[in-house]
Amino acid sequence: MSPNAKAQMDRLTETAGRSAAHRRPGGWCYRAVKKFIASTPGGYGGLNAGNIYKIPQARARDFADFMNRDGNAAKYGLRKLDISNPYDAPKGALVVVAPGTPGTRHPTAGDITIAAGGGRFYNDGNMGYGGPRNFPPGNRHVLGIYVPAN
Repeated sequence: MSPNAKAQMDRLTETAGRSAAHRRPGGWCYRAVKKFIASTPGGYGGLNAGNIYKIPQARARDFADFMNRDGNAAKYGLRKLDISNPYDAPKGALVVVAPGTPGTRHPTAGDITIAAGGGRFYNDGNMGYGGPRNFPPGNRHVLGIYVPAN
């Protein structure tokens, strides 16, 4: 990972942590994560205040559906990591999981968070997915883990 990508990830984690670290999630994960990206100096990959709200907005899983097709992740300056356990995501990565994933409540939305390290994840609150054992090899919970491409 490049120093530039690492710096972007650190800035996004700091931005999210100021708002979410001491709060319980309230069900507005996608809205919160987009707000964090929009307000992070320099953006995240190619995502910034000018384009983050143009990404499909209905549900958290829509972000992964969009990024995983037609080369959209690369078009927006992101790289999808080959990781199937959110607890293995580097600090500052965007993590998107499917509906029904342990720790999620909404039956169709899934969840989007920013990996904060130490088993913590930020969106509209500080949350987790019940521990790494909930993600055995071959699980279908993780839709994508994204980091800046450079």
